This record gives sequence, C-alpha cells and structure tokens, in this order.
Amino acid sequence: RAVIARQFRREGVEGTGQAQDVERGGVDLSPTAGGLDAGRAQPAIALRTPVDRATLLLTLDTSGSMTADDVDPTRLDAAKDRARAFVDSLPEGVQVGVVTFNTSASLVVAPTQDRAALLAGIDSLQAGGATATSEGIRTSLAAIAGVPPGEDGSPAPAAIRFLRVRVFEGS
Repeated sequence: RAVIARQFRREGVEGTGQAQDVERGGVDLSPTAGGLDAGRAQPAIALRTPVDRATLLLTLDTSGSMTADDVDPTRLDAAKDRARAFVDSLPEGVQVGVVTFNTSASLVVAPTQDRAALLAGIDSLQAGGATATSEGIRTSLAAIAGVPPGEDGSPAPAAIRFLRVRVFEGS
C-alpha cells in the first residue's frame, strides 16, 4: 500500500507519532490530518483507509480578498502553489477533487485520480466576489456523496481539505 506521510511532516506533526502511524499502511483522513481545520475543530474519529478508497476534496477560497498581495505574489497564487504541492505529494490511487468558493461555490474538478486534470483545474482558478464558505462546504459534501460506494456498498472514506493562506501581522 502507498501512504500519505510527507504532508504530515511538512505541516509540523512529525514528532507527534501521526506520521509514523500513517506510514504503517493507509491514509489518515481525520480532520486534523489534512481534513477540515475550521476553528481548531477536533476529530470525532481517526479513519484509516487503503489509498485506493481515499477521496480528498481540496476546497479553496477564491473570493476577491485572495487578490491581496500581502503574500508574494498574491494570496490566490500562494494557495494554488500549496494545492499543486499537495496534489504532487499524494500517492497514486487517491481520488482528489477541487472545489472553490467565492460568492457561490463550484466543483472545478470532480474527484479523480487524473493528476493532470487536477493541476489544470488548480491553474485555472481566478479570484473575485464575496466569501461563501458554507457553500464551499456544501459543494464539497455533495461531491463526496457522488463518489461510488465500495464493493461492499459502504461509502468511500473522504475528507475536505481547506487550503488557505495565513497572514500574520508583525512576523
């Protein structure tokens, strides 16, 4: 089995044992391991699954504020770079989709294993409009619901990954 571990190391949890646990076989789809990170939400359950059953939805803010240049060159370009790096770090077999939200939300790329389609979708993103985060969540959940069930009829394990650019004043 292939596993996702490099992303955890990159995000500073290497010493917590999470990266080592994931390396033993499977994908950790718990919210703090690359899933929903809203308001420091804690995971309700840590879910490990074979890579070929994992589905991740990259959900990106493409509102007008993402044109700000307080991050070089812009917040959106930084988010796109991070999304590309995240996709490139994943093992083959993981299905990934791309959802954007501004005034409304859009499924830019349905969950797929086609990395070229994912990267093209990420490259096509443009900023504008307001920030409808809840619409991004709803669209991501709808995309997850559209993933076919496994052979046993169970839904595919999935996670939503919000990619955002943090700006810290005075640092």
